[in-house]
Amino acid sequence: MDLADRVGSDRVFEQLQGDLGGRCDILVNNAGLSGVRPFAESDDALLDQLLGVNFVGAFRLTRRLLPALRVTGHASIVNLGSELALVGQVGYTAYSGTKGAVVSWSRALAVELAPDLIRVNVVCPGPIDTDMLNREFDLLPQPAAARAEEIGTIPLGRLGTAADVAAVVAFLAGDGQHS
Repeated sequence: MDLADRVGSDRVFEQLQGDLGGRCDILVNNAGLSGVRPFAESDDALLDQLLGVNFVGAFRLTRRLLPALRVTGHASIVNLGSELALVGQVGYTAYSGTKGAVVSWSRALAVELAPDLIRVNVVCPGPIDTDMLNREFDLLPQPAAARAEEIGTIPLGRLGTAADVAAVVAFLAGDGQHS
């Protein structure tokens, strides 16, 4: 679904509520779009699209599922931010702003929902080897050199993987009971 499409996403949210039977233990807000464009060329359409998916969609889904999260007495929300919410990078001003909103909102939500025993965390991954990142490299004059330069800034000497992020999310979403 397109989280920026409020009418379409409302229909999916309603169906999701019905499918959950009034209870939701874990919510992971992982949808995200990137838009690489210099600030001076960032138009309202780009900002609206990135805000709609990266922040507003997560905000609206969480608000819609809040009653089902409260029922459990131990729910967990994990939001996906980005390292670019915390550090600057040329061409990512709109994206960084939307992911910064996710980080700030997550902090406030964690405090507000703590009395309901709903844990809220935000994960801010660095560069992850995904189709989205690879498309961004492909936009550059020398994609292979740009990829190598990015990897050169990472102490482990490799891009992160979806599995790396999933493991962190699973840990944060879990109930802390490990065998």
